[in-house]
Amino acid sequence: MSLSKDQILEVESDVTVVEVQTPEWNGSVFVRSLSGNERDQYEQAVFNNKESFRGLRAKLVAIGLCDKNGVAMGFSDAEIEQLGNKNGAVIDRLFERIKQLSGMADDAIKEAEKN
Repeated sequence: MSLSKDQILEVESDVTVVEVQTPEWNGSVFVRSLSGNERDQYEQAVFNNKESFRGLRAKLVAIGLCDKNGVAMGFSDAEIEQLGNKNGAVIDRLFERIKQLSGMADDAIKEAEKN
């Protein structure tokens, strides 16, 4: 079925939310797919800060972490820095899952890093 413009814009939520086990943190967390605008904002931040990729994973994880209803946790810049100091295996697992949910292929991020 082909959707009209109005039907597309009337979709209330097309966010995918999944639970990810984080035994290193003694529990699990929910992550969500990014909206088109959130993805653009993230990729712009990567592009603007190409001299240093410090915090690259933590920033995406902070955007994608949410409650079970898909509501973002709303990390501040200081909290994103703290998040980046957490177990790298956990951060990478969440980073990869959020990328997958958001349709972000590895080559797209590498291309953004080059520019």
